[in-house]
Amino acid sequence: MYGLNNNDGLLVIKWFAVDSQVNDRVQGFKMVFGEGKNKASSLARQAMELMDLHDIPAAPPNFTVWYNYVSERVPDLKKVLDQMIVEDKAFSGGFNAEVYETFIGYARESALVQETSEKMQGQAQQLLTTIDDVSGEIKGVSSSIKESLDSFTEEGSLGGIESFIQSMMLETKRFQKANSDLQVRLEQSSEEIEFLQHNLQKAESESNTDSLTGIANRKKFDCTLLKEVAQAGQEGQPLCLAIGDIDHFKQFNDSYGHPVGDQVLKLVAKALFTNIKGGDLAARYGGEEFAIILPNTTLENGYSLIETIRETIGNRRIRNKQKDKDFGNVTLSLGLAQYVAGETPAELLERADVALYNAKGAGRNQTFKAA
Repeated sequence: MYGLNNNDGLLVIKWFAVDSQVNDRVQGFKMVFGEGKNKASSLARQAMELMDLHDIPAAPPNFTVWYNYVSERVPDLKKVLDQMIVEDKAFSGGFNAEVYETFIGYARESALVQETSEKMQGQAQQLLTTIDDVSGEIKGVSSSIKESLDSFTEEGSLGGIESFIQSMMLETKRFQKANSDLQVRLEQSSEEIEFLQHNLQKAESESNTDSLTGIANRKKFDCTLLKEVAQAGQEGQPLCLAIGDIDHFKQFNDSYGHPVGDQVLKLVAKALFTNIKGGDLAARYGGEEFAIILPNTTLENGYSLIETIRETIGNRRIRNKQKDKDFGNVTLSLGLAQYVAGETPAELLERADVALYNAKGAGRNQTFKAA
């Protein structure tokens, strides 16, 4: 489903890739450099011409977006930009950033995985080398002890005993040193692997989190909805999806500035996160829109929860205690839909979205259930 809202100058992409599109989308994120110099130059020229035509700054992220557009590697990206062009919409900085994050941003995660994988392979190779080195040392100790034992057995004299003892002491020390070296190297590798694992987990968490509000981002929402719809279809369990939009959000930014707008977004996100539990997911869907996925939840139970969240938010006021300013109440309009067997994530999202717009059209600050 594709749609564009122009609120506070930020064009929010409403996009979801259904099963049949996932492969194409993933492949689109891989920048292909083997297409030849002439073709690459031609695509680059086309991208720059389009950016100039639509007054888009020639920043690297913007170029990446339009290079992918002219190369037609990411069908969903092309559809969104085509719609913008047909409707003669302005390509604002916010929209450009949203497009890049939605369609290209996944490449950063792939790069992270590749980098970490290479480092892990390097650590594994170091471990193998260490083990081979120590194994060779141990084999040398074993061989030397065997030679000393053979010599001692043949000689059988007091001098032979003394020589054998000295040899055994020497080889024992060699073995202890080899074992000590192995222990040190294993500990170093273990620390490095643990560090890489921690960084990978941290990066994974950050890649799934909205940096401003601290709740799940659009990427996490997309992946979770895809999984929950598949599971609901297989197990026959109820599943609800709510889409919410902050009422008159543009006024907060226009009247009081973006810092107040950010405070509003954080307030809503906190209320969503505080009121959900278990396998529920609250996510920033884009701009001033939020989404809530409610597995194992019927439409009536979902409605009760969403209404509680809406009323909780509606009772809050935005204040600046230091300057003794009151910016008023924050209200939310929401659309709620329950999964119908056989429908795609995009279709479920579409019904929730229609319910949201019905709620806004009926006066805002209310929750509408999808048909």
